[in-house]
Parts: sequence; C-alpha cells; structure tokens
Amino acid sequence: MEVQRPPPAAAPEEKPAPPAPRPRAPRPVKVAEVVRPPPVTAPPPPNDAPPAQPAKAPLVVGISMSSTTTAGTFSAAVGNTAYGKTAERAAAPSDVKAYAAPRYVPVYQVDAPPRVLSEFRPPYPPEARKANVEGTVVLSVTVDTGGRVVAARVVSGPGYGLDEAARDGIRKARFAPAIKGGEPVSTEFKFSYTFLLD
Repeated sequence: MEVQRPPPAAAPEEKPAPPAPRPRAPRPVKVAEVVRPPPVTAPPPPNDAPPAQPAKAPLVVGISMSSTTTAGTFSAAVGNTAYGKTAERAAAPSDVKAYAAPRYVPVYQVDAPPRVLSEFRPPYPPEARKANVEGTVVLSVTVDTGGRVVAARVVSGPGYGLDEAARDGIRKARFAPAIKGGEPVSTEFKFSYTFLLD
C-alpha cells in the first residue's frame, strides 16, 4: 500500500501594502468679525441740570406696646424719629389696649372643637361638572378666637377645581371657636367637604 502525500502548500500571496495616507490640509478657522457700534450722535446732558434728589424715607414715629412698661411710667418713641417730629400729645393710657396674642391650643387638647355656625356651599366648578367628578376635599383649617378662618390649605382632594373651590368656600364660613378652660382659643383642625352632583 502506498501512502499519498498531500501536495506542498502554495506560498501565501502577498497583498500590496495600502497607500500611505495623504496629509490633510487644516480646516480654515472662522474668526468673528468685530462689529463696532455706530457713533452716538445724541448731545450730552446739560451741565445746569439739578442733581437727582434721593427719595425721602417715610416718617414713622410713635409709641409701640413693646416700648412701654407694665407700670406705665415710661414710654419711648419708636421708628425713624430722627427724620421727623412726634406728635405733641400722646394718647391717653386708658385709650391704649394691651396687646394680647391669640391663645393657640392643639385641637386634641381643646374641651370643645370649633363648630360651623354658617353653612357654606361653594359653587361646583364647571370643569368638575363637565367631567362628572364628585369627591371629598380634606382641608386643614385654622380658626381664631373670634371664629374667623385665618388659614386654610388642601390636604387631599379629587382635583378638577374642587380643591380650590372648597378652600375658597371655607374661608367665608363662620365658626364657633374652640373652647379650652371656658375660654375661646385658636386651633387648627381637619375639615372635610363632599361635592355631589345634583
């Protein structure tokens, strides 16, 4: 038996070398043009113009409750009194009422929470009526010692203008103030208003 040998491998063909890259010319650099403003032809202001007068500060004079004592023996003028003159006569002490900050008590500490005295019905927003949206708006309401709503903010609501309508409506309502120890106090509480389509 005779073993056949494979024919000798052909020498690999050499590929020609790629041509050397040609050097590229640099791109032209754009230079901004300098544009000079046109010469001003307006005449200069006259030399005899009066100098501008600085605005005068408003005159604030008087006596505040913080500048008096409880004994009523001394009071000091407050404000920018260097700019003007105070009144010749002060108010009679019997006419001046002492400042009393409204007493605030958290709603969970009051003896009786605020209650609505005057019903209010805010107008149904057209956007919500058109979309047939009903829902409850939860508000955080602060009522002062006189039963007036002094702050109202939306906690949650369905949107479509119902939140704003409830907030604006509650500001017009009157409440009986919260009571603590037999005295009216200011407090903040949650109030819900439900909008229902007719």
